[in-house]
Formats: sequence, C-alpha cells, structure tokens
Amino acid sequence: MTHYRHDEDYDSESEYLDTAEAEGPARRPWRMIAVALLSACLGGGLAFGWRYYGNDYAGLAGQKTEANPNVTNILQGLQQSQQAIAADAQRNLEVLAAQQVEIKRLSEQIAQVAGNLDSLRASIEGAQASAPPPPQKKKPAPKPSIEQHNAPPPKPPSLAPEERQ
Repeated sequence: MTHYRHDEDYDSESEYLDTAEAEGPARRPWRMIAVALLSACLGGGLAFGWRYYGNDYAGLAGQKTEANPNVTNILQGLQQSQQAIAADAQRNLEVLAAQQVEIKRLSEQIAQVAGNLDSLRASIEGAQASAPPPPQKKKPAPKPSIEQHNAPPPKPPSLAPEERQ
C-alpha cells in the first residue's frame, strides 16, 4: 500500500512539485508496457480471425443458420413478407398512376366545361344587349271614387250621325 502525502507533510511548494514529478514518470513505463501488450494481443486476435474466416463473412453467418433451423424459418418468413410488401408497393404505384391519369382527364373535362360556360354567358350577354328594351308599364287608371259609383253609368256611344253633334 502506498503512502500518500497530504499538504501538511510538505515544507514548501517546491518540495511538493519535486515529489509529483518523481512519482509520475516512474509509473508511466508500466502503463506503456500494458498498452503495448494489449494492442499486440488485440492485433494477433484480429489477424487470426482474418486468416481463419477470411473475407467470407457470409460463410460465418451460414454456419450459424445451419445449426439453428428456427433462424432459417424466420429468415424465410421475412423474405416472404418482404416479397409481399414489394408486391403491395408495386400495386400501389400502379393504382397511383391510374389515379393520376384519371385526375388529368377530369381536369381537362372541367376546363372544357368552364370554357363552354364562359362562351354561353358571353352569348347571353350579347343577346340581352341587342334585344329591344322591354315596354314600359302604363300606370293603372285611377280608381273611381265613391261619388262616381252613385252616378248613373255613362250612355253607350250611338252610331247615328244626328246625335254626334
């Protein structure tokens, strides 16, 4: 067990700095050796793995699937679902394309109907402008007053020339 010195144990600041410098480099060579050994072991393990398996990582995966038939079944199920999803996506793209064609056709029909409506409005406005103005309504005859109701009705006009004077 190492004895650690506290601030009270030092007489001056320079003694503290000298002690810290003396302990630091003494421990560093062991750390460097440990890091070097760890790196060498890691590199050797990677080199062994590269040599044993090579670049064939698919072969490594194939060995594991042969050992477990459940994984093979799961992979087959995943492939089937992937194919079903791809078929659905293709079908959706076809429906989308058909809808876009239908929308374009309907848009053209709407534009044609709007043009026909505009020309119809213009012809109606032209016909209204060239038509004679409607005749003005005559004012209704004044209603007879109460006194005129008591008076005898007027005599019908006669056709005789003597009475015309």
